[in-house]
Amino acid sequence: MRRNSIVSRRRSLSSCARTTACYLASFLDANVNASGETEQEAFEAVKSLMLDMLDHLARQPRLGPKLAMKLSALREFIDEP
Repeated sequence: MRRNSIVSRRRSLSSCARTTACYLASFLDANVNASGETEQEAFEAVKSLMLDMLDHLARQPRLGPKLAMKLSALREFIDEP
């Protein structure tokens, strides 16, 4: 089930930087990065990737320490029903 709502409980959900060819958006707490031709496109791509990663990780029966930390960071920012 795909979630639509990302709620930022901190000041900055992600950062966005211009590279020579595109914009790169990053959610550093969970090491999620995505690029786009515009800043908005990069933010939408990182948002979509965050939602996909949360769905995938939440369905796993067991996670190692690094993936468990990533899941925890995503859950801090994504409002789950």
